Amino acid sequence: GMQEPVEREADLDSLGPTPVQPFYRDSELLTAEYFDISVKNRLTAARRFLKPLTIVQLQVRGDAPDEELDGKASAAVLDTLRECDTAYVMGTGCLALILEDTPESGAVWAVERIRRSLSSADERLTLRAGLACYPAHGMNTQELIAQCADAFERAQDWPQGRIEVAFAD
Repeated sequence: GMQEPVEREADLDSLGPTPVQPFYRDSELLTAEYFDISVKNRLTAARRFLKPLTIVQLQVRGDAPDEELDGKASAAVLDTLRECDTAYVMGTGCLALILEDTPESGAVWAVERIRRSLSSADERLTLRAGLACYPAHGMNTQELIAQCADAFERAQDWPQGRIEVAFAD
């Protein structure tokens, strides 16, 4: 498969407050610094082949220690994603996803499957997610990421788990 990215001390400092847990390096998840560039690359391909693309930001919350939240969030995501989808660790209990060739309806269903997998593993955990799709919600990387972040923020306002979709332009 792909070569493992080489971790340098300096890179970790630039990631902000949450250092990358060593846990993720052995898993199939990429770290946050690859997310924006991946969105850009996947979007270029989606545009070229006239296929939809969805990005998702999600957070798992519950009364469990951070490592347990991270572990369960990652397990639920890896359990349900297809080969062509990628997941990125954005912080404690927070993941981002890029879903290839997936319109809004398929993306909502994919996140719902993650939510079900999560709650069957531990019903104390809740999932909040925001998603945005190309071309419905944005035509370029900045738009898509901003729309996704906005939907994610709206999902945070709910006391229970919630999946929010970006507003169509």
